Order: sequence, then structure tokens, then C-alpha cells
Amino acid sequence: MKLLVLAVLAFSACADVKTATRDGASAAPRDEALVQIITTGSDGPYRIVSFSTWDVALVDDLPTQAPDEIVFDMRRAAAQSGAERLYLERYESPYRKAFYGVGAISDASAPAAVATCAHAGFAEKFKAADSRAQSCGRALKERRPQVQGKVDIVFEVDPAGGVLRAAATPDSTRDSELQACVTEAVHDTDWGVPTGFTCQGRIAVEIH
Repeated sequence: MKLLVLAVLAFSACADVKTATRDGASAAPRDEALVQIITTGSDGPYRIVSFSTWDVALVDDLPTQAPDEIVFDMRRAAAQSGAERLYLERYESPYRKAFYGVGAISDASAPAAVATCAHAGFAEKFKAADSRAQSCGRALKERRPQVQGKVDIVFEVDPAGGVLRAAATPDSTRDSELQACVTEAVHDTDWGVPTGFTCQGRIAVEIH
């Protein structure tokens, strides 16, 4: 029985790498060995040609470093899209545990900022998520009349419509329950597929 449990846990943590591409973004394929792996952040402006994700279940531990086979799959996918570099990022929050692999090409003309979400269906998704966040805030106020403040969550949508990352702005209240109202509404939403690889949105709740 113990061996069976361990096997199930191992399987839940070893999901496949998912890679997204976009029409017109890829370049000519290159040798995988020529794709530089970078884990220290961007070293200059770049254009994304592929975006890979590897998630583990929230109940599992996220490794400190991505397993070799995961890096291999991400690097291979990046090479097939013509990437010069693979930027690896480890992301862990109460809502997602994952490694991201961004296949990229140096491009001085690439925009530095993440585009604002404006793809088809986003406005409707935003309205529904905002409504859930506001309702949660009102319910919290009824339960804790003394609570007040504003939570402003900036989030980034991944290539499949999930939440890549989300964080409260520095001027947001530190009230954990109010933050959870907005953050959970953001993470519980399927935002739809962005036009580009990722895009950014923002939701706020204010209680007086």
C-alpha cells in the first residue's frame, strides 16, 4: 500500500510539459545545444517564440530546480521554434506551483511591458471575476464590520488562459482575507487564450 501511495504522488507531480506557440512568432528551428539556458532573468530585450509550463499539484512539493527531463523538453520545444535562449523561472504561490520556460530571440524592438489583455471574451471574464471579488468583499465586511481598505491585484494570463502570476500592489491593504477575495477570484477564472503569449490585467476591491 505504501508503495502504491508513493507511486500516485510521483505521478501527480510529473505532469507533461505544455508548450504554446503563436502563428508568425517562430523562427527557423535550431540545434538544441545552441539554446542557452538562463535562470537569472532577462539579459536584454527579447521576442518570445515559445512558452512552456510544467505544473505540479498544489499538495506536492515544487522542486528547487526543474528536473532534467523537464528542462530537456522545454529546451527542445524552444529550439523547434528557433529560440536562442530558454529563460527558466520557478513560481510558487498558494494558487500555483510551476516552472516556466520562455523560448526567446534577442530583439531590441520588442516591447518591454506586458500587453494589456484585450482578447475576445476577456471583458466578460473580467466582469464575472470582478463580481465574485466584490461579493466576497461585501460578505467579509458583514462578518468583520471593522475591516476597510483597498486590494489591487495585478495579474498576468498565461498562453492557455490560466494565471501565470498575481500579486497585490504595494499600496494595497495587508488584510489577508480581503487580499484572498480578489486573488482567489483571479485564479479561479479561465481568462481565455491571449492574442500574444501573455497579457496583463488588474482587479481591485475597496471597502469603506
